[in-house]
Amino acid sequence: MVDGDEAEIWFKKLYLRKDLGPFTAKFGRQPVSWSFGSLINPADYTIGAEALDEESRAKFVDGIELYYPIGWGSALTFVVSDTDKEDNKWALRGRTNLQGYDLTANYVKEPSDGEDGDLERFALTAKGDLGPLGVYSSLANWQNDEIDYNIYQIGSDYSYSMLDGRRIRLQGEYLRISGIKGEIKDFSFFDPIREGDNAFLNGNSTSNKVELFNTSISFEPDDFSSIGIMTVSYLGDGSTLIIPNYSYLFSSDLLLELRGTIPYGREDELLAEGGKSLEVTLSYTF
Repeated sequence: MVDGDEAEIWFKKLYLRKDLGPFTAKFGRQPVSWSFGSLINPADYTIGAEALDEESRAKFVDGIELYYPIGWGSALTFVVSDTDKEDNKWALRGRTNLQGYDLTANYVKEPSDGEDGDLERFALTAKGDLGPLGVYSSLANWQNDEIDYNIYQIGSDYSYSMLDGRRIRLQGEYLRISGIKGEIKDFSFFDPIREGDNAFLNGNSTSNKVELFNTSISFEPDDFSSIGIMTVSYLGDGSTLIIPNYSYLFSSDLLLELRGTIPYGREDELLAEGGKSLEVTLSYTF
């Protein structure tokens, strides 16, 4: 090993599961994902852990989860996880089913070392079927001493399966974040709240909101491969991120994923900053 190089071993999952009376408890590193089918999830336990179907390390936390079932299709979940701050992060989530719709409500409190105070996030989500379409929506509020964002989202998806097993998936959603103070220069949907800085900085725009329209189309020619393209468009200036992707699952459980990013628009527009990129990932499940 060359001087200065470092090796790292990182575990995605390493936890103990145990029944404690009516509760099911998990202790250790574990995935905490509150997905409801959206392309961008403003109601997740960790913001940016799953955005545009991208899975990141942020989804896996070191902590404790207590799960309490309440009848059929309903449950309460309490999570507390370790952070690099003085205090722990914790959350409470309730989930139920009403007339075929999956409904959730959650509260997350994230500690802060800065002057902005702890970040509190409230969210409601709903998803279900409306005829041949899947529909979903979310309402959320993020607030601390400096921000008070109100978030609204609505989306729909459609899947068509052919007789030979091939499948096409279509999805589109509208996302609005309002309550922004000052002017907008940059927005990161992978990490909307950054340490010591907000995602909305002084710039040329005078709007107090961000409106995004996101789409996804994917084609699955067989059970092992998928090819698709996603887009994120800022309605304020028309700038767009184009995100092509391809995946192939080998028979040995080795998964190959290719993912690109192509910004479209003028350099001073919200989503047009940065160059093109290509990410190649190989992962093995055992």
